[in-house]
Amino acid sequence: MTKSAPSGHWIAADFHDRSLSAWLMHGTQAKRQAGLPASSDDLAETLASQIQQWDAAGADVLLSGAPGAGLQPVPAAAATAPSAGVGALRNVLCLPGLQQAAPAGTLRSAPIRIAGFLAQNPNWDGVLCLPGETTHWVLVSADEIVSFSNFTTVALARSAAAAAGLDGSGNSAGTGP
Repeated sequence: MTKSAPSGHWIAADFHDRSLSAWLMHGTQAKRQAGLPASSDDLAETLASQIQQWDAAGADVLLSGAPGAGLQPVPAAAATAPSAGVGALRNVLCLPGLQQAAPAGTLRSAPIRIAGFLAQNPNWDGVLCLPGETTHWVLVSADEIVSFSNFTTVALARSAAAAAGLDGSGNSAGTGP
């Protein structure tokens, strides 16, 4: 996918933290986006339901973060060696996650986002920031993910605020302004 994006309609999907994010794509352009609660037990059903809502039957799906998709060591291309299938869905290609020894870390759901960025920005070198509950800083060079660092700043701040009796806005929990 990093060399050229699929043509026609296809779906990019990312399963992370009991949530499925999906984008209906046309080439490299996102036409629709959905964020859906999902578990590994109902992932195929949730994905099939979204495909039906978008009237995208038969569209290929590139999914990252799927349970059992495996890991590949970095340096690695963002979207390589997909394996087929999620439940009864046969048009789903599961992208493996990434792992590195030092600093120790894994990226399970981020490869589809990285591959999407690289499909729109061929031959791009630099550092990508993927913000979220866990923020990932990803070094990309020569069309490969060279290394990455994961930070749980949001989760740590939320935990520290709760331990200090704050509600996240700096107010004591239950007291308000």
